[in-house]
Amino acid sequence: MSNDKPKDHFAGIGINIPHSMIEDTIRAEMISAMPNPEIWVAQIVKRALETPGKDRYGGTSRDETMFQQACKEMILSEAKECFAEWLKQHRDDIRKGLELEMTRTKGKRIKDLAKRMADGVCTGYVSSVNIQLADEDE
Repeated sequence: MSNDKPKDHFAGIGINIPHSMIEDTIRAEMISAMPNPEIWVAQIVKRALETPGKDRYGGTSRDETMFQQACKEMILSEAKECFAEWLKQHRDDIRKGLELEMTRTKGKRIKDLAKRMADGVCTGYVSSVNIQLADEDE
C-alpha cells in the first residue's frame, strides 16, 4: 500500500461536506435543544438584572445590582445636566444674589480679614494677602 492517497479519503471513498452545511446543522440542533425562547429570554434578563454590582473597592456589592448601579448613574448624569442647564438660565439672578450678599456682608468680611491678619502677626505666622482693586465700570 502506498501513502499517496489524499487524507480526506477512506478506503477510496471521498466525503466533502461544506463548512456552511455543518454550521447550519449545528445551529439548528442547538436551537431545537433550547427551551421555549420566551422562557429562555426571561431567564437571561432575570439573571442580568440580578447580577451583583461592584462596591467602591472593586469587590462585589451586597447592596446593589449592576442594573441598579447603572440606573443610578444615568439618573445622576441626567440630574447634573438638568441642573447645569438651570444654572445657565438663572446665571444673572445668581450673580445679582451673590453681589447683594457680598455687599451686605462687606463690613463683616473686612473685620474678619483684619482680625486674622492681626492674629497671624501676633502668633508669628506670616499671612500673604493679594488684593486687586478694580473700577466699578470693569
